[in-house]
Amino acid sequence: MRKYLEYAKAYLEEELVLCDNPYLDVENLDGEWVEIDHPKFVRGRHNSPHYRASIAHDLQEAKDLLERG
Repeated sequence: MRKYLEYAKAYLEEELVLCDNPYLDVENLDGEWVEIDHPKFVRGRHNSPHYRASIAHDLQEAKDLLERG
């Protein structure tokens, strides 16, 4: 069960990062950093305050369960 909670925690953390930043910093061939649209960002889902709150809540629950044992 712990393995699945750790997987869920990692997934939820990645989703939360997507909610907070729809862009990805990439170094181009000239050595300069540019922002591009994150390929995993889905408009209408990741920019929804309700979705972000749900992800944050689920992440906290997963962390609490992992701390308990």
